Amino acid sequence: MAESSVEYDISKRVVLIIDPFSLEISSKDVVSGLQKKVADYLLNGDNYLQTNEVLESVIELILTKSLDVESSITMDGLSIQSVMKAVSLKLMEPDDICQRLCDYAAVASKYAGKMLFVMVNVDCFVSDTDYSDCVRNLRYLNIPILLIESDCKTDSIPTKIIDRDFCELNF
Repeated sequence: MAESSVEYDISKRVVLIIDPFSLEISSKDVVSGLQKKVADYLLNGDNYLQTNEVLESVIELILTKSLDVESSITMDGLSIQSVMKAVSLKLMEPDDICQRLCDYAAVASKYAGKMLFVMVNVDCFVSDTDYSDCVRNLRYLNIPILLIESDCKTDSIPTKIIDRDFCELNF
């Protein structure tokens, strides 16, 4: 896979979706990307001083309250990254399967660097209307998708049919 003469590892940039019910919006790579974005925001510009003040206050509170302990205490520095991991950021998981597909594609492309979503027979899991709405939403969000379906349910999607002889028919 390449873009602007830059080659990418396809296993890290493409998501194959066979079972939309198994999608985890709060997957490890998405949450890691989200944590990095939030940490970058908190450590840049005007937020840097306020973030450091809060971290120093937490350290001071811990040290003050630890005076009651009979042995001496040491601690590693507190970083925004360690705080982000401790609070366990998660994204809300919608119940609606079409919303789950759209939300997952949006956050995975934004926070995990996914560039293409290959969806196989997703039309089997949703109604025709929901399927069309889902595809329309993904296209509106400019999320690259490749739909591999055993049956074409909508006319609003550019379609190529590949027959058994691997002949390509465009519609």
